[in-house]
Amino acid sequence: MWNTLSQTKQARPERLQHAREVLKAAESQLGVNSQKEKQCQRVVQLGIEGAARETGRRKSPTRLRNDSWLELYRSVGMQQAAHRSWIAFVGLAHLGWACCLEQGVDLEHVITIPQPEKENAWQVCAVLSEAIPLVVVNARLFSASQLRKLQARAFRNGAQILTSPPISGRNETKRQLAIGKVG
Repeated sequence: MWNTLSQTKQARPERLQHAREVLKAAESQLGVNSQKEKQCQRVVQLGIEGAARETGRRKSPTRLRNDSWLELYRSVGMQQAAHRSWIAFVGLAHLGWACCLEQGVDLEHVITIPQPEKENAWQVCAVLSEAIPLVVVNARLFSASQLRKLQARAFRNGAQILTSPPISGRNETKRQLAIGKVG
């Protein structure tokens, strides 16, 4: 018995090393390199799994803010495929259409309003959320209270609101430096 126990203890570091190698290979195959990307993918996956779960309740709106457009497109593609539905993009003038297509977004079922008038953006999104189950918006078009109202309205309609990733810029970098997120 003691001999088996000591063999098991010796095998643990080898098994752990093997597990780390397998995990690293899987991460590199998926293109996940940094801890931040891993965290973002976990958050996106949790949101997708929660949206796809059939619980008999209406889906709650999801406010998804990533640092990666790729993750946004992947999330949208997966949700669209799961529900076979239309998607609307509002206030996002420069979408990566090729990337959307690569991530599984059915471009034949996409409505895009690249530059709505700022005064009418809320009404446009509210109307879209009544007819389309997934609306991706540029959060910069709205104040925090407007976005909360839009999400509440979407919830009543059984729709989801996703917000676009922040556009990297000087102010965003300064904010991240101030809170210690840039490393």
